[in-house]
Amino acid sequence: MSQRITKQVKISLVMIIYLMACYTLLRLGFLAANYGFFKEVGAGEIIRAFIYGLRFDLSALLMINGPLLLLYNLPINHHRWKWYQTGLLVLFWVLNLAFITINLADYGYFATAQRRLMSEIYVMFLDIMKMLPSMITDFYYLFIGLAVGGGLFVWTTWRLLQRLDRSFEYAYSFRRELMHFIFIAFLLVPGVKGGFQTKPIRPAHAFFSSHRAAGYLTLNSSFTVIKSIFQAGMPEYKFMPQAEASAEIISMFFQPGEQIIDEQYPFLRQIKHPGVPNKKNIVVFIMESWTADFVGSVSGKEPSSTPFFDSLAQQSILFTNFLATGHRTIVAAPSVLASIPGFYSDSGMGKKNSFIESQSEVNNFVGLGGILARQGYITSFHHGANTGALGLDVYTKLAGFQHYYGKEDYLNLTDASQDAVWGVWDEEFFLDSLKRMDQFRTPFCSVIFSLTSHEPFRIPPHRQALFDKYADETKFQKVLRYTDYSLEQFFKFAQDKPWFKDTVFIITADHASHSAVNDFYSCFHIPLLIYSPGLEKPARNGVIGSQVDILPTILGVLGISATHASMGVNLTDSSQPHYAVVSDGTRYAIFSDKFVLLNDLEKNIGLYDYHADPMAKKDLQSEYPDQALKLRHSLLAYIQSVSTAISKNRICREEDLK
Repeated sequence: MSQRITKQVKISLVMIIYLMACYTLLRLGFLAANYGFFKEVGAGEIIRAFIYGLRFDLSALLMINGPLLLLYNLPINHHRWKWYQTGLLVLFWVLNLAFITINLADYGYFATAQRRLMSEIYVMFLDIMKMLPSMITDFYYLFIGLAVGGGLFVWTTWRLLQRLDRSFEYAYSFRRELMHFIFIAFLLVPGVKGGFQTKPIRPAHAFFSSHRAAGYLTLNSSFTVIKSIFQAGMPEYKFMPQAEASAEIISMFFQPGEQIIDEQYPFLRQIKHPGVPNKKNIVVFIMESWTADFVGSVSGKEPSSTPFFDSLAQQSILFTNFLATGHRTIVAAPSVLASIPGFYSDSGMGKKNSFIESQSEVNNFVGLGGILARQGYITSFHHGANTGALGLDVYTKLAGFQHYYGKEDYLNLTDASQDAVWGVWDEEFFLDSLKRMDQFRTPFCSVIFSLTSHEPFRIPPHRQALFDKYADETKFQKVLRYTDYSLEQFFKFAQDKPWFKDTVFIITADHASHSAVNDFYSCFHIPLLIYSPGLEKPARNGVIGSQVDILPTILGVLGISATHASMGVNLTDSSQPHYAVVSDGTRYAIFSDKFVLLNDLEKNIGLYDYHADPMAKKDLQSEYPDQALKLRHSLLAYIQSVSTAISKNRICREEDLK
C-alpha cells in the first residue's frame, strides 16, 4: 500500500499540513498583537475564526506553493536530480518567508489601517523601503520576531524534510508518478478556489460574524495581498485641498441638522430628526434592466410596458428624473444598499467599476441593513439566482442584511419554476419572498432583486398566453410586461397582510437597458417610486437624483436619527439643490436639475441641457460659463472625496458599525 503513493506526494502532504500549522500560529500572534480590537468578540466566534481561517490558509498556501508542488511532483527520477530538489527547497524558503514577513508586518499595519494588508505592498513598495529604518525602530519587536521565527522556520523545515526523506522509501515508476502528478494538478484548482463552488473565495467571505473584527482574524495577509492583484482598486484623486473638497461636499449633501462627525471622514455624519421615528417596514424592489423609456408614467411614452407600475405611480411619489450610477448590477447594489457609487480603476485582471469584489469591499461602510438592524429591524435580501451570483450573498451580509435567500432556498424547486439561465421566475420568487416576509416580526426591511428581465428575455411558458397580444413588441418589452405582472401579483396578495398598511414600498431599477440610441441621459434614466398607504401624499417629483440617494431618503421618510456616510442626499429634502454623478467607465457626468457636465477628469467635454438636448449635441459652456465652472468644481470635489473615503478606509469608523 505504501508504494502506491509516491514519496513526493507524502512529503508534499506533510509540508502543507506543516505550513497550515505555521499559519495558525501566525493567526494566534495576530490575535495577541491586536487583542484590543477583539475584546468584544466572543470566545466561540474566535474559535470559529480559527476554523474558518483554515480555508483561507489553504487557498493562500496553494497559490504560493502550487507551482513548487507541481515541479516537485514531476514524474522524473529524483535520485538523479538532487540539485533540482535543493533548488526547489531554496525557492520554498524564499517564497514562504516572504509571505510570513508580510503576515508579521500586518501585526503593526492592522492597528493603523484596521484592515489586512492588500495592494499597498505593491503600490507603496518604494515608500516602504524609505520608511524601513524608522519602522525597524518603531516595530523592533516584529523584526526580532521575524529573525527568530524565520530562523526557526528554516531549521524546522530542514529537520522535518531530513526525517521524511529517511522515513519514506523511494521507488521510481514513471506511470505511477505521472498519475499522481495529474491528480495533484487537478486538486490544486478547488484548493486555490477555496472549494468546489463556481467562484473563488474572496476576502469578503471571511466575514461570517456581525463582529467585523472576526472576519479580519479569519483572513491571513498572504491571501489578501495575492487576491488584491485580481481585485479592482479605488485610485486616490487629488484635484484640490481636501478642506476645499469637504466644504463643497457639505454644501452639496449635508441636510439642515446634519453634523459632521470626523473631518477625516468626508461623508460621515449624524442626522437628527425631531420627534419619534416612524418605524414602518421597508420593502425595496430592484427591477432588473427597467429603463425609464419603457415606463410610461416616467417617460410619457406609449405604449408603456409597465401598466401596473403606472397605476401604482398615481398613488405614490414618483421621481421622474432619477438615474442609475452605472451600467451594471454590481455597481447598482452598493449604490442602493450603501450609497456608494462605482468609480473604480481596472485591476490587473481587468475587473472594474464596482465596490463588490474590489479591494475595498472589506473596509468599513454603513449599509442600509446595518443601520436598520441597529434600529431593531429584521433585514433580508432576496435574489432568485444561485447563491453567490454577482457576489451579492457576501456583500449583503457586509451591508448588514441578516438573511439572504437565493434559488437554493426556494421550496419545491422544479424546472417549471425556473428558467434555464438565471434562476427562479420573478412571479414565483416574489411570492416566495412575500411568504418569508410574512413570518418576520415587524419592523422589517426586505430587498427583492428581480432577474427575469435579463438576457435572453424569456417568459415562463405557462404565462406566454398573457402577452400573445403584444406580438409586435420586442422580447425586451414583453419581458418587462411579465416582470410588471409579477409585481402586480405580489401586491395583490400583500395588500391583505396586516403589515401592508405600515410599509413603505420602494421600486427602482439596477440599470437601464435598450435605452434610446446615442442618448446619454436615457442610458442612465430609470424609475423610482415610493408607495406607502397613508404616509406619503401622491406626487410627481422632477428633482434630479441617483441610486446613492435612496438610503438617505429612506432615513428621511422614516424620520430615523442615525449615523450614516451616504454619498447622496434625501430626495424629499427641498432645502438645497440636488445633483447626480454617474460614470460610463470612461467619462464622468454631473447632473443638476437642468444641465449635465461631461468630464474625463482632465478637461470638460461639454455642458448640455439634457432635457432639451438628450443627444448632447450643443455644448453650452460658452453660454453658461459660471454653470460649467460650478459643476466642474462640484464633480471634482465629489470624485476626490469618494476616492479618499474608499481608498483610505474612511467611509466610517469601526465604532459606527456597533
